[in-house]
Amino acid sequence: MRQEIPATSAPLLLWAAGASRAGGQGRKPAPKRTALQTLTGVGVDQRLRVVESGPSDQLSVISAVARVNVTERSWPYFADFEGVVGPEWSHRQTDVTPLGKRRFLGQYGNETVSLTLNGLPAHEAVMISFDLFVIQSWDADGTCGAGPDIWQLEPVGGPLLLRATFSNTAGVGECPGNAFQSFPGDYPESVFPAQTGAAERNTLGYPNFGDTVYAVSFAIRHGDPSVRFDFTGMGLEGISDESWGLDNVRVELTADPRCPRSGLPVPGGVV
Repeated sequence: MRQEIPATSAPLLLWAAGASRAGGQGRKPAPKRTALQTLTGVGVDQRLRVVESGPSDQLSVISAVARVNVTERSWPYFADFEGVVGPEWSHRQTDVTPLGKRRFLGQYGNETVSLTLNGLPAHEAVMISFDLFVIQSWDADGTCGAGPDIWQLEPVGGPLLLRATFSNTAGVGECPGNAFQSFPGDYPESVFPAQTGAAERNTLGYPNFGDTVYAVSFAIRHGDPSVRFDFTGMGLEGISDESWGLDNVRVELTADPRCPRSGLPVPGGVV
């Protein structure tokens, strides 16, 4: 009897030859196989395995067919979240800003969103840049009981690139701490006026103290075939009151470990 069985998902292991029929009653067949190639991280548009079965102790693979579509990632990596969010993101929820209808990754609160890129070609440094949306009533260090409202960026296995507070509520009420934030420096060492370094102020259309957009970029020494960045919010109230998002995420590779650290925070060398 011939039977068609859908093959399993990637990684896909391609074998040459088939299985021999075993001799002796009650014995399983002993496959004679030669591994050709293991493919991981590929798209497979159709896979089919055809087997011929006889008695319970005899099973032969008579053919194996795999049509494999291997797509090599182009560099630099870029995501503006206008289409389908790729599997490289741990969270794929998107939203649209009230003003301008800009689609972005978000909104998120006290959680970690990860970007994982595999199969990197040879390189000595990685540069990442993105727009960080700080939405509604962030009150930075929280000297009046709320907060601190912290956001951080960290590559797994690498240095902590940013751990900062942000404020959209300067001059609101009788809370003097709202007038300051740590960005573009780190919390708790740095103190700057609220919204320092913002590329945009109140351009997204959110109520409840508005919004700010920060253009952030870093470069790190890195040579591994994969990289993961964790983006994390901490100390925030509910998403309806304080949230964040990402847009225009770009990851570049370079062979020069001396590449400059660009944009905010403070300019310097490779971290």
